[in-house]
This record gives sequence, structure tokens and C-alpha cells, in this order.
Amino acid sequence: MDKSRLKAPLHEIARLVILYRARGLRPHQWASVKDEYHRDVITLTRRRHRLLYAAHAIGRDAHRMNPYVDEYGASAVAFVLADESNSPPHVVRRFLCPGANGEAIEDNDPRLAAQRAARTLPLDSPPYRTMGVLLKAWGIWVTGGVARELSWRDDAPMPRVTGWPAFRIPEPKETP
Repeated sequence: MDKSRLKAPLHEIARLVILYRARGLRPHQWASVKDEYHRDVITLTRRRHRLLYAAHAIGRDAHRMNPYVDEYGASAVAFVLADESNSPPHVVRRFLCPGANGEAIEDNDPRLAAQRAARTLPLDSPPYRTMGVLLKAWGIWVTGGVARELSWRDDAPMPRVTGWPAFRIPEPKETP
């Protein structure tokens, strides 16, 4: 499929995914990267094209739940998680929108730590800051770890996705 037929928000999400996958490029350099990444291609198979739309919907929901979470950053994280770790979209939604389905969440859940960390970011911060915090929280969440506080520096490398075969879906806590 041709990326030129994608709508503007999907272009930005695809650009963030391409920048995330770029080797040797630190996130704090992303803002200065020229427009050639808009012309670069994510191999848009039919599955990835549908996944891009689903990721954008998840990113919008995450932003709606917490306005400090950047919509495009969360969408790019959703795409990367679903594409690189083969996580089903409902698991990615459960990660990025904690508590949306009535699930009880403990105070030391890394998803809540990521939400708290996002609240410390300015509303106009670049999407890669949201991506760094969320990807770091994902690595802790899928391995069963706990975290009350999370941080990620702009000059640190972008956390990579923890995926199969180490991927483990934490069981939801029942609400009383």
C-alpha cells in the first residue's frame, strides 16, 4: 500500500515508528531530522495498515484518559508493541489505558507509574518523551516487575520492546 494515501495523523505516527527503528539516532535528535523520514516507508502490508489505524485509536483513547500522554507518541508505541512483540491490540489497549475496562490497578503497577511520569511532562513536550516513558513501563509490566516512579532522560537511548518469547500477559486483578 502506498503511504501517500495515509491521513496526516497516520503520517506522523508512521514517522515516529521509523525514527524509533532508526539505528544510531538518539531521541533528542528526532526534532532536527529532515523531512526524508516522511518519504521513507514502513512496509505497509495490509496487516500493518490496519494496525496503524488501530494504534491511532488506542493512542487517542490513552490521550483522552490522560491529556499529558501525547496522542501520537502513544499511537506509535501501540503500533510498535503490536508489530514487534506480536501483542494483540486488546493487550496493548489494556497497557496504554489502565483501568479503562474496570480492572483494579495496584499502586505499584508500572502502568500507573508511566501515567504519573507523563503528568510531569509539559503539555507541549515532543512525542518521543511519552514514547520513552511508555516503552520503559512496558518492559517492566510484561516481565511482572513493579514500579512506583518512572523516569526517562531525553539523551538516553530509547527503550527497546520486550516481546516473545519472554512476553507474559499479567493477569488482571478482579474488582471487588
